[in-house]
Amino acid sequence: MRNTDLYGVGGWLLLLSLILIVLFPASMLFDLTLGWYRGMNGYFDLLDGYRNFYIADTPLKIYLIFLSILAGWFIINRQLNGIAMAKVFLISNVIIRFLNLVMPTLFAIQADMKYILEKDAAIHLAIALVTCIVVYSYLLMSKRVKYTVNL
Repeated sequence: MRNTDLYGVGGWLLLLSLILIVLFPASMLFDLTLGWYRGMNGYFDLLDGYRNFYIADTPLKIYLIFLSILAGWFIINRQLNGIAMAKVFLISNVIIRFLNLVMPTLFAIQADMKYILEKDAAIHLAIALVTCIVVYSYLLMSKRVKYTVNL
């Protein structure tokens, strides 16, 4: 028996979809643009390893953008694989944020910039972990999700 009040993309599920389709990709594009802007304005020449860091980081962020938009789009269209894709996105985000934490060491970035990048990555990793736990739990337990995608 389906509860019609909980059927459809609304409430928290709609908010999640909008975040996946609009807000997350916009923040990633801003982050990429800012990083490359800084790089082109001297950071690449001044800091050893910074160029390689961004060359490695860019495809990871583009992957997250693509996965985020796809998951949000599939959820909006009430497709079962949208929920699975959202879960993959959440886990991928945590993994990539962890990689961002260790990449400054891998690319031998100078100590002062390495500290800044690692501090920023640690904050983003913590946010990604909390978000993953909360949203993943919501996707597993929500009646709206269950009724909407017929799980």
